[in-house]
Amino acid sequence: MPAKAPRNFISDNWEGYQLIDFGKGKRLEQLGDITIIRPDINAHGNPHLSSIKWDQLADAEFVETKSGKGKWNYKNDKRLPLKVQFFNSLVANIKTGPYKHFGLFPEQRSNWHFVEEWIKKNKSQNQQVKVLNLFAYTGASSMVAKYNGSDVIHVDSSKSVINWANENQSINGLSGIRWCFEDALKFIEKEAKRGRKYEGVIMDPPAFGISGKGKRWKIEDQIGDLIENAVKILNPKRHFFVLNTYSPRVNVGDIKNQVVELRGKNNVEVGKLCLISQSKSLLPTGDLIRFTQ
Repeated sequence: MPAKAPRNFISDNWEGYQLIDFGKGKRLEQLGDITIIRPDINAHGNPHLSSIKWDQLADAEFVETKSGKGKWNYKNDKRLPLKVQFFNSLVANIKTGPYKHFGLFPEQRSNWHFVEEWIKKNKSQNQQVKVLNLFAYTGASSMVAKYNGSDVIHVDSSKSVINWANENQSINGLSGIRWCFEDALKFIEKEAKRGRKYEGVIMDPPAFGISGKGKRWKIEDQIGDLIENAVKILNPKRHFFVLNTYSPRVNVGDIKNQVVELRGKNNVEVGKLCLISQSKSLLPTGDLIRFTQ
């Protein structure tokens, strides 16, 4: 099957999350029983609802100050953190800090479905599925893979988010995820040299940052090596691969070309991760490439 034309990968709303509206650089979202406003550079155009309605609905707003940092302004007694059901019966701990993120990316729901469906089709009593989750953050994808019976290795360079992911594992009654406090590229390079094989590789590399071990990261400098090593460690007979990026510095077409050069064009999908609002408007959030064998 040849590579497919670019498409929108739409993550539907669910009980624990609703994209109510967006526009003028902001999102209006329902998270559990609290309604929040967050900045979003992709929220172009005008909102569907009036500014008065936004103000009436919102319990809190994240206000940026500089360099992406900011603070949460609360309008009433409702507060984060809380627990939110995010996929099937799985729940996640929601927390806030100096950034707008709260530990869960709702637009990833499309990928959670994809991972679950592939594992269900390919796992058997005699064929175990081993999944590597890089830049794994608080572990939503790790939980989905583990919940569906996979062996999971979760790699992140932040001890605090690994601890957070471990909390998510515990509250879901799961166990056995292997936690690796490590630079993702360094880890996957070592796995490739050791000849290790995985049935699934998931990665969500940040645009830039400094790891807990002080190593600087720029996606445009290292994305090529990441993909090359990912292809090396995939089981050649059966596998899936998921990569999404929110960085404008990376062209998803270039990533697709590298993937095709390394492993051929069969079953390669490229497109935009999207959320859908209550008025059925699409909010693109990032680029996605995935493929299967």
